[in-house]
Order: sequence, then C-alpha cells, then structure tokens
Amino acid sequence: MRQTGDLTTRVRLYRRVPETREGRSADAWEELLPGGVSAEVYSQSDKAFAAGDARYQETIKFCTIRKPVGFRLEPGLRFVHEGLAYDVAEVVPGTIRGTVRLRGVCVTQKGDGVADA
Repeated sequence: MRQTGDLTTRVRLYRRVPETREGRSADAWEELLPGGVSAEVYSQSDKAFAAGDARYQETIKFCTIRKPVGFRLEPGLRFVHEGLAYDVAEVVPGTIRGTVRLRGVCVTQKGDGVADA
C-alpha cells in the first residue's frame, strides 16, 4: 500500500501563459508553486507499454502529488522532472486520499539557451 511518505521527489509545475515578443504572440511558462512540490514519479510499466500501440514510442511518466487547494489541475499543464519537461495529458484522482495522478508525455523544449537544429 502506498503512503504519502512515498512523495519524496521534487517536481516543478508550470502553466502556459500568453506573451507577446517582438510583435508576435508566443507561449511562456509560469511556475505555479515556486520551489516545486513533493511527488512520486514513475514510468509506464513494460506490461502496459506492450499492451498498447507499439508502432510508436513516447516517453510517458506518471506523477502523483498532493491535490493543491488554490487552483485546479487540468491537462495542458507541464511538470519538470530531472531536467525533462512533460506535458500533462491526463489528470485523475490518486490512489491515496488527497492526491492526484498526472500522466505526462515528454516534450522537447526550444529556446532558453538550447540551439535549434
């Protein structure tokens, strides 16, 4: 049985905000809770991957966090874990009371010092 003590990893949550740069609209990411939140992050199991459509591969991570009080979590957010960003595709209640589980798909970030190929 999982316990809330399993939330031992720190992740940062971001939301998309519209921004105008040089007369063009662009998306920027604003951190929701400065310093991050405690979470349990784990990958999709091999069994679930094999049962799915294996024609393409996406890096999927699941992130369980305590449900925040001040705002609502919904798809379209982004979480960062170990330097990789994951777009939240699904938000479901967690197995522990008071938690939520985010399903994130890894994305490639552009800008901020990263040279585009």
